[in-house]
Amino acid sequence: MRLKGSEKVYVTRTNLLSEFGFWEKVEPEKFDRGKWIDKHLSDFDVDKTVSIEITKTQDGEKETILNLIRKTQDGKKKWEVARSSAFRVSEGKIKNFLIEIKSSLVKNQTDPAQQSYFDKTDWQMKIMLDDTSEILITRGEKVTGADDYYFKVSGASCNFIVSADTFKSLDQTDADFFIDNPLGIEESEIKELNIKNVKKKQNMVIVNTTKKSSNDAQEDVQHASLFQEGETSWKDKNGKELDAQKVREIIKQIKDITLKMFPGKRIPEKNIFMYSIVKNNGETIDFDISKELEINGKEYNGFKLKGDNSNYFLESNYVTVWIESLSKLK
Repeated sequence: MRLKGSEKVYVTRTNLLSEFGFWEKVEPEKFDRGKWIDKHLSDFDVDKTVSIEITKTQDGEKETILNLIRKTQDGKKKWEVARSSAFRVSEGKIKNFLIEIKSSLVKNQTDPAQQSYFDKTDWQMKIMLDDTSEILITRGEKVTGADDYYFKVSGASCNFIVSADTFKSLDQTDADFFIDNPLGIEESEIKELNIKNVKKKQNMVIVNTTKKSSNDAQEDVQHASLFQEGETSWKDKNGKELDAQKVREIIKQIKDITLKMFPGKRIPEKNIFMYSIVKNNGETIDFDISKELEINGKEYNGFKLKGDNSNYFLESNYVTVWIESLSKLK
């Protein structure tokens, strides 16, 4: 073996040609380039990312479905939804998403000169770094006869082919990064829960009647422990004692809500439920549940939070479970 440009010759027992897929006969046209190229979609420093934005065009309308920014306050970096939002986002979920973007693998490379695949671009991600540089990841047309897409990345020397599954993991909205229990509901903080069944014209009022004292700090501590032990007391508007465990199930269902966002989709105007949660500190959380609609072959209900102009959705099975839980209280 001799390195190019060197007169030194070496002897080795290793057949280096076999590492390239050749044995006795070298056939360059059969060389597997895919084994040697870097198949990562992009490369950037996750910790230096300051914003992530995704725009999507559907039915001729362009909409920003994801817009997260990282601000520094009091020396600490914190992710926020760029638009006005009542919900906080999870630092861990965002970091995992950035790691997933960086680790996403393409299926193959394509000719960078072929740009016609991107004439009708309907999806683009922009990642901004703290040195003001940016990475643009653009989805193009679907590959003919395959469930894959053409992709291009700014600064790359070629274009790529990306699987539908990989794209699905990249296609996220603000709501996908909301913290768990996005409404911030805690049983110990609820004073009253009002639920209006619009269709049946019924109102249900659930009142927290747990006895407590604020005169002694020690008593407050003991009172707080009652919630952990499940000893809260609830009554309806007529003073009838309610099953605390069943009320707790309803509260947990509200805590576990998972919201979705769909570009271009609007919430039906007709509501089926209206919720109002009054906290001990006087704060009120109001939200409406609309009637069902089908999105991508699946049933959803619209979710509208008072004070937030965004359109959210939740899977209809959530609402079905809520209805069943409410019926058990009667």
